[in-house]
Amino acid sequence: MLPPYPGPYSVGIAPFEIAPDGENAFGVMGSLFYPADLSQVKAPVKSKWLLGPSKLYAVGFGTYAGLPKRFNETVLSWYLDSAKIPSILSPPVVPASTLSGPIPVVVFCHGLAGNQTSYSQFCGSLASKGMIVLAIEHRDGSTTSARNNYQDKIEYVRPPWL
Repeated sequence: MLPPYPGPYSVGIAPFEIAPDGENAFGVMGSLFYPADLSQVKAPVKSKWLLGPSKLYAVGFGTYAGLPKRFNETVLSWYLDSAKIPSILSPPVVPASTLSGPIPVVVFCHGLAGNQTSYSQFCGSLASKGMIVLAIEHRDGSTTSARNNYQDKIEYVRPPWL
């Protein structure tokens, strides 16, 4: 489990996917981190760190690090699948009246070999301070792994300069 977020608000995380609007489009996939209202949530459940195909993500992380594929598919996959973050999966958003002033919106793009939740500590920290953070997952081969509308897998492509 990662450490708690520093701000005064609990944090919700909601995975999303917007369908493509054309034949050659991939659509948009990611996670929304936001200040959460847990007052009506009876038993909040901490979110997994990796939302989605953890084995594919593990293979991508391992490929990026130069680890053997068999290790990535077994040990690393199990380890990453068990990791939790201090966000709650899809609770209600805090009422806007409880936040001071306008609500900032941040669009976050991961770096090479990242994914929609690999920077969850950073994105969750911003949300715990009252911001809404949209963490996009790229489908161009720069993420650890992705799915094209959960059908075709898009694997990490190691740049030739690494």
